[in-house]
Amino acid sequence: MKQFSFSFSLTVALPLLSVILPLPLLCSGKPTATLHNIERYTGEKTDRLIVTLHDGVKREAIASRLRGVYAEWDGVFNGFSGAFDEATITALRNSSDVKAIEEDGIFHVAALVTHVSGLNWVLNQHRGSGRPSVVAFPITGSANTALDNAVTSLTNNGIHVVVAAGNGNVDIRNISPARVPSVISVGATNIQDARTNTSNYGASITTFAPGQNSISSSNSSNTATNVLSGTSVGTAHVAGLVAYFIRLVGNMSPSAMIAKVKEDSVIDFLSNIRNAESTHHKLIRL
Repeated sequence: MKQFSFSFSLTVALPLLSVILPLPLLCSGKPTATLHNIERYTGEKTDRLIVTLHDGVKREAIASRLRGVYAEWDGVFNGFSGAFDEATITALRNSSDVKAIEEDGIFHVAALVTHVSGLNWVLNQHRGSGRPSVVAFPITGSANTALDNAVTSLTNNGIHVVVAAGNGNVDIRNISPARVPSVISVGATNIQDARTNTSNYGASITTFAPGQNSISSSNSSNTATNVLSGTSVGTAHVAGLVAYFIRLVGNMSPSAMIAKVKEDSVIDFLSNIRNAESTHHKLIRL
């Protein structure tokens, strides 16, 4: 068996996407480097749109891959785009960075209106381009019908929506928009293939993905990086996986993509699962 070495200072996510055995069983010696290979495909072009917080600064790690903005926000960039880049490092091109307003994880009126408006903008972009679209939405909050309806409108129009399950260690049945049946809801795992202690759970989870110690961009400078954890990181990797599937086998309906993600995930592989009788024990694999 080929032996891999691994650095805990680098992202754990990419190696975890392409091995079946737990990563520690594939490691030997002192951890030194992360190895990952992914085949390049030149199939159907997709629009990958990120609906997230942003401070408006284009960083060198992602600047060449972003086009277009929606709205303005002068707060702190949460680094999600960097995680999305890491997930789709061989596929992500000409993505749109959709800016949105939110202050502290709670859906204020202004924030909610902007989120919904941003999602409507995504729908118009999709209709204009005519290309398959994948939306990464790492923002969660308490149950909200308006937000649920906005993402449902996207999936009803054939747009794939990947959302974070949230980091409250609660069931997502009362979390928007993660509870919406037509979206891909993503929980977070660590290097031991265990649900992180903060990741939400529940029957509405589509799959879990690596969501701990992933390298992303930082708001400290336009070249800085940061190590991030959370379900938003896992969301980035699954959004990249969806775009990869579209390039590999062609576009499909959002419901068919949900089935594809579940089918290609490893079943009954995870530990630290809350509500084990209802939460899906699925971990994505590439």
